[in-house]
This record gives sequence, structure tokens and C-alpha cells, in this order.
Amino acid sequence: MKKNTVFILTLILLLALSTLGFADTVQIGTGTATTSYLPINGLYGYTYSQQIYLQTQINKSGNITKLRFFYVSGTITNSKDWVIYMGHTTKTSFSSTTDWELFANLVQVFAGDVSSYLPAANNWMEIPLDNPFEYNNEANLVIAVDENTSGYGSMSWGAFTSGDNTGIYYRSDSENPDPDSPPTAYSRTGTINRIQLVFTNTSAPLAPTLLYPSNGAWAFTNEVLSWAPTMGAGDTNFYDVYLGTSADLSDLDLVSSNLTVTTYTPTPTLAAGTTYYWKVVAKNEIGSTASDIWSFKTPTATQLAESFENTDFPPLGWARTTPSTSYWTRSTSSSTHGIACMYAYTSTSTVYDISTPKCTITSGSTLNFSTMATSTSQKLQILYSTDRINWTKIGADITYATANVWYNISIDLSDYAGEKYLAFRSPAQTSGYYSIYVDAVFGPEITQAPPDPAVLVYPADGGWAFLDDTLSWTSGGGIVNGYNLYISDNDIVDDSDFIIDQTGTTYKLSDLEDLVIEYGHTYYWKVVPYNEIG
Repeated sequence: MKKNTVFILTLILLLALSTLGFADTVQIGTGTATTSYLPINGLYGYTYSQQIYLQTQINKSGNITKLRFFYVSGTITNSKDWVIYMGHTTKTSFSSTTDWELFANLVQVFAGDVSSYLPAANNWMEIPLDNPFEYNNEANLVIAVDENTSGYGSMSWGAFTSGDNTGIYYRSDSENPDPDSPPTAYSRTGTINRIQLVFTNTSAPLAPTLLYPSNGAWAFTNEVLSWAPTMGAGDTNFYDVYLGTSADLSDLDLVSSNLTVTTYTPTPTLAAGTTYYWKVVAKNEIGSTASDIWSFKTPTATQLAESFENTDFPPLGWARTTPSTSYWTRSTSSSTHGIACMYAYTSTSTVYDISTPKCTITSGSTLNFSTMATSTSQKLQILYSTDRINWTKIGADITYATANVWYNISIDLSDYAGEKYLAFRSPAQTSGYYSIYVDAVFGPEITQAPPDPAVLVYPADGGWAFLDDTLSWTSGGGIVNGYNLYISDNDIVDDSDFIIDQTGTTYKLSDLEDLVIEYGHTYYWKVVPYNEIG
């Protein structure tokens, strides 16, 4: 039996690093904690906050030219007008809700609309300072943010625990506080913002850290390449992206230059069935440094490759054990590619399966996918079948060391050569009810064959129907390009009873034109799925 391999997504590893101090950019705080109170509280019309960062956390002198707050989620429309102040302080904490740092000790470093600086969720929001602040590396640093837009909308920011009461904040829907004479604070907190202090560059940046696609991994033809700055030297001003189909450095093409973001979407889209090589060069006014060259491969046009972006579910050729929307359905709450994935509610008593189209497995074939569970008690199984009825498990159960973390799974299918269906099973769990998520599924070539018979759902065979009822059915499996519907007023249903050719799986009887449905009659119907094979 071949061994399953598991690796956690690189981004999660980066987020788990300990506190970082760097040559020209200093990051204070790490982890995945969040706060909705600092630097601003989007739930209120007006807010004012101060946060203390200790000299021992910074340990660098010089001009701070930019601030970065880690933005998690939320809309900034009603929280966009910021004035930022910085200052040296002898305080190590705020002793009371009136113990604000005096306005006379603060210097205004920024004022304006920060909307254009807001990144995609779970990224650093970089604010260039109008007036760089010269930090002496002797006193502690206080950062104050005055938010002046009326209205509200929830926002969440990255945070960490930094000692007792190193943050203080006021919020109100009616009173816009004056930083020169702030009112009594609403509260103090030891959970303050993770932050990056960007000092004037004194060296070239380190090589950027490539993130996605992982080296040697599968990638969709509409993939977005992503990377992260590597701290430890100068701050990056721009990125150049090189991409090609040869590992030879001289054959890589410069496809985008002077990017200020850490993502790139290839244009035109990538070719199917191709191995690509890529690197990213980080640049600043001092110099530049290139990353290693990574590779990724795109699936062929006929290979199993699914990320559940289409709102029709199950995807073309996939099938659940029985028709249901209560398990193995589409979700947009989390994903590793695009905006969607599939998930199943788990049960302590019921087994839930969803199977792929039939695939032609050969030596070297793999099944690769990403998966996450909302509890470490959950497990996932992979199975194969020749008839989509009798299933055999492949390897050991897949388990989850950490909840709500995406893991990438690669399963060697070499021992199961032949034409087979593959399935994801949520077995009866030891505890429920939680969820299992699956995304970015790559597998062998799909076996070209006519689709399986459709499964008629409503009305039940021999059952009753109203004149304006809606017929419904589901795919029985395989690749389906469309459905031919036939209805007859006698029990011989042939080509003369053809009603419509459509891709949907419902049809309203009130839409009939060539056949009049009347009360008190028995009618017969069938649905014929088809594809280019038959």
C-alpha cells in the first residue's frame, strides 16, 4: 500500500513564526489572534486609540517611514479618515482610563483617507507616513490613531498579547474625541495590534519567499501566483516576476515588473498540461535579490481538476450516494483556490460519500487535494470503486492535527491501476456535528464514457402531480453535457415524445407546449443524459 503524504500550507507556517526583529523592518507581535478595538473600532462612528510598543520589542533607531497593520476582514467605508500620531514615552502601560499620553508629546505623522491602502483580507495594510518619525531606540514608542468618519461597519485586525494595558481606546457614535484633550477611555487592553515599523532602507531586500503554487505542485490554468517578503534586510519597494516553461534561468520571461503587491495572475491564462517555472525578484533603491526557481504543473484538459467554483453542485460527473443538499455541498466560507470548496457536515452515525467521475489510473497516478476540518476529532477517507456501488478504502484515515487549518494531501494511486471511481467519505465520526472541507482536487485522466442513467426524483414513480408541478432529477454519474426530457400519455416513451434538450435538472409542466397535461390522466416520463461519447 502506498503511503499518503501530508504537508501544511506554507502561509500557515509563516503566520506561526515567533516575534520578529529585522534590519530595516521591525515586526512586533505574531500569531493569529484578532481584535476589533484597535487601531480603530469600526463598530462606532468615532474612535481614538493609543498603543505602547516597548524599546525592547523594537531595538532599532532611525526614521520610521511606513506603518503596517495586519488587516483581517471588514469594510472601511465608514472608518476611513485617519490621523496618526507617534511619540516617545516613558510609559510601559496605561495605568487608568484617563492615563493618555499627553498630546504635547505626540507628532502627527499621517492624515488622510486610508481606503486605498486597504489590502485583500489577511494581509498587511501599509500606510506611508507624511512625516517620517525619528525613533531614538531609548524610550518606548506610542502610536495613536484618531478615526473621524461617521457611521460604522465591523472590522477585524491582527493582534497579540503584549503585557498588561499597553492599549487604551475610546469609541462613540456621537462624540468625535479631541486628541488634544481625550475623554475618559472606554477600556484598556493588553491585546494590541501586530505591527510592522518600516525604517529607511540601508540594504537590499532578501529574496522573497514563494508561497503558492507550492514547488512541484498542481495549479489551475487561472492560478494566482503569490509570495511574501522575507524580513531580515531592506524593505522591498517593487517586485519583478519571471515565468516560463524551462528551468533554465535564461529562458524565463519577465512577465510583470515593478509590482507593489505580492500576487500575480498570468495573462493570458496558463496552458493546460504544462510544467511552468517561476521566480520573483525583490527590489529597492539599494539593490535586488531573486528567489529560488520553483515549478508547478497544470492539468490536461481531460484530467480530474476541480475547485468547485461553478454554482452547480455536484460538479459535472460527480455524484453523491443519494441526492441530498444536507451533506457534501458547496461552500464559499473558505477555500484554497478561488472562492469556493465543498464540505460535509459530519455525523456520529451516518456515512456521507461523494465520488468523482470515472478515472483511468496508471502507474504514477496521484490524487492531490487540500482539506480542513473544524475539529481535530474528525477524519476523512478516500475510496475507489469500479461500479460506484461497492467501495474499498485507500490507505489510512486522514486526520487533522489542528482545527481550521488547510492541509494538502497527496495519495499515490499506483496500486489501483484501471478505470475506477474515487470517492471522499465522511465516515461515522467519534463526535459531531462538525464540518470537513475539500478543495483543489487533482487526479488522473477522466475516463471518456457515456454518462450513467439519470435518477428521477419527483414526482415519485406512480405518484401524484399537480398540473403546474416541476419535474426534477439528478445525474447518475459520469460527464453530462445535457439532458433530453421525454413525456408521453402512454407507456411507450419513444423519440416522438421528446420535450426539451437542456442542461438543468428541473422542468415545469406549465411550460409544456406540445403536450396538454390534464387532470385524471396517467403520464410517463424519462430523462436521458448525454455527452459527446453517447
